[in-house]
Parts: sequence; structure tokens; C-alpha cells
Amino acid sequence: MQSKLVAAKDYHEVALDIPAFVPDQAALQKELDRLRNPYVTWKPGGATAAGDMVRCSLHSALPRFQKDSIRFVAGSGMYNPTLEALAIGMQAGESRTATLPEGEVTLPELELYYRKLDLYFSFAKAFDCPVDEDKLYDSRERVADEINEILLHRLRNNIRFCARCGKALPLHHRGRLCDECFRHERKNPARR
Repeated sequence: MQSKLVAAKDYHEVALDIPAFVPDQAALQKELDRLRNPYVTWKPGGATAAGDMVRCSLHSALPRFQKDSIRFVAGSGMYNPTLEALAIGMQAGESRTATLPEGEVTLPELELYYRKLDLYFSFAKAFDCPVDEDKLYDSRERVADEINEILLHRLRNNIRFCARCGKALPLHHRGRLCDECFRHERKNPARR
């Protein structure tokens, strides 16, 4: 089967009777107002006041406060009252330091941060990204030292020891003696 062109019109002769599009300005403004948050206005510059939306980065030894970009309302008390109070009066580009009453870094947080450092290094090498290896190594050493400090000194109070030989007992061990001392005492009951 073959197709034949019977007649073709010049494109100048084709008339498209499409009416001009005029948007409904009231409906358009209503939709834009619905999409935009009416309670937040963005104004550059000036000092931060209570109720202003703040966007900043946080640098902390506590991994839960180590954030590159965080948003909160200054003075609202919804994120962290100490940080919010510190943000009031700040200018763009200004840095401030605060001591937070959140306590010491816990062992799981340190272990997670150590794993993040390893992942960061692995991904940076895999994707050929520049890495300050000395800084990364120092960070890993510091975190490893903190983990060892917790494991060797602070957790010693939470570990149970055998009443006879002083050996550390397993975490869910029942009784006050290790298995070896328990067997020994069962064989020699007169030595109690």
C-alpha cells in the first residue's frame, strides 16, 4: 500500500482561531498565597530577633548537634532553648559559642560518628573527592581515644565482677561467681 499526497496547503493559509489566554489574576494570586507559607517572610540582612527563622550550621562534639544546615525559629523553644536564645541578635556571618547542658557524648554516639568518618573517607576515595587526610586521621584518633576512655574507665562501674577471682562477668550472667569459680566451689563446698 502506498500513500499519496493529494493536496497540501501552505502553512500561511492555515488559520488557527485560538483566543488569547488571559489568566484570572484573582485565582492566580489565591493559588500562590495557598502555596506560600503566609507566616514566614524572608528578609535579608539585619540582626536576628525573636520569632525570626534562622538558618545556620552547628559544630559540636555531640553528633546530634553536628549539622551543616539547620532551620529553627529563634526564641520559640521548639528546637533547643539555649541555641535559640544564642541566635537572637546575631548578624549574618557571625559565629557564637555555647555550652549546652546536654551532657557528655555517649558511647553509641561516638561509635556512630566513628563509622561516619570511615564512610566519609571510603566515599571520598571511591569518588575521587579531595580529603584532608591528616584532619580525618586526627578526628578518628580523637574519637577512638574517647571510646577507649569510656570503655576502660567509665563503664567499669557498670560491669559486674566475680566475687571470688575478680574476673569480669558476661553482661547477662546470673549469679555472683564466674562459671569456673562456681564449679570450683561446687567441688569443694567445705572451703566457704
